[in-house]
Amino acid sequence: MKLSKTFSRSTLLALSLFTLMAGCQTQIPLNATQTSEQTSEQTSGQASSPSSNGFQTLALPHTSTVLNIALEVHVENSMLPTPQETDYILNIAQAAHTAGVSLSFGLGIDFLKDYASSGTITAPEHGSFSLDSLVTALQAQNHLVSLHADVPESATYSEIVSHLNTYVSQVNNAGGQGSIASGVCNEASADGGWVKGALDAGIRTVAGVVRYCQGSLSSSHAEYIAPETCTPMGCHEAAPMNAPAQRAAGWFTQQTANWIDPSNPSNARQLKRSLFIVGSFGEANVPCLAEAAAGENVGRTCDDRGLSSDDRIADDDYSSEAQGQADAAAFLASVQEVLNTSLSGTRGDAYHSAFSTNEVVSNTWLTGFFGSLSSAATGSLSGQISFSTLAEVAQLNRSELGLTSR
Repeated sequence: MKLSKTFSRSTLLALSLFTLMAGCQTQIPLNATQTSEQTSEQTSGQASSPSSNGFQTLALPHTSTVLNIALEVHVENSMLPTPQETDYILNIAQAAHTAGVSLSFGLGIDFLKDYASSGTITAPEHGSFSLDSLVTALQAQNHLVSLHADVPESATYSEIVSHLNTYVSQVNNAGGQGSIASGVCNEASADGGWVKGALDAGIRTVAGVVRYCQGSLSSSHAEYIAPETCTPMGCHEAAPMNAPAQRAAGWFTQQTANWIDPSNPSNARQLKRSLFIVGSFGEANVPCLAEAAAGENVGRTCDDRGLSSDDRIADDDYSSEAQGQADAAAFLASVQEVLNTSLSGTRGDAYHSAFSTNEVVSNTWLTGFFGSLSSAATGSLSGQISFSTLAEVAQLNRSELGLTSR
């Protein structure tokens, strides 16, 4: 549900956290403004090694000590009307671009529906946009535009395909990459029907797979979670929760009932029918990370005071540059932990996390947050992290298989 509020030019901007993929009709080039790839490669004859939960991690021919930071923005469209939401994501895009950070923008279905019905949206700050021109503007700043699919919790395989087809096509036709999506998995589609549904709708990369989706595994699988015991909000931790190395590496699957088990395609034909899953990290929405690190029960709005969006924008506890820097520090501490403990050694290792436009913060917060990430990339974590889109992460993992889909 969207709120019918009017917001001033200077007060709109937000974030919060959770992903999408490659191989669609329109390919966006690798980030042209990224600094040197900062990877160290060598031929490796290592076999696959089991991750902490006994699953096999990817065994690829190159090694690297660099972690790709793949930040995704979920354009949820429930806190701001679409014109203001358009301004909001353009301001987020500009702040990130200024800091040298590439983002993946997952356009939500309500946002897409409004553009489809209106044709043109007039944003108070930035003027009029069609979906095509908005995608072009975001891509011009080296960001990816993909899909945040919001598949219904109880959707069956056929309902998933029907749901996805419309929005995958809309994103592709606007010049984005509908073959990359977050919000795709669900728990009620028996034996992993969402995997086949995503593939049959043209999706080849997904991000943001969470624990409640494990209800779609075969009931005999060790990681199965009975749907009646796990709600989407109650089980929103990244899956598989106890296998950070697997999540950092990401994994391929052709399975429906056992999609959580990595399974590399062995030939080009199988690659074309494989779904690549980008694992996720992050314990809270991005603007809530400092509070979560301090032990607060942040919920969905960073506090329990019930502040409105306008109040949070005006509240220095949530929207100051210092708060943006504090949230970035908590984010980077989590990144450092993955660097220390969970790298698989492949060029495609990634730290994916998402923030939602439902969490509204100020321009000054964005400056503090993205500026801190940029400073770390050229300072304390120089040579250890690189900002990448979901398309780039997926492409790295596909290319390292040494297969071709053509």
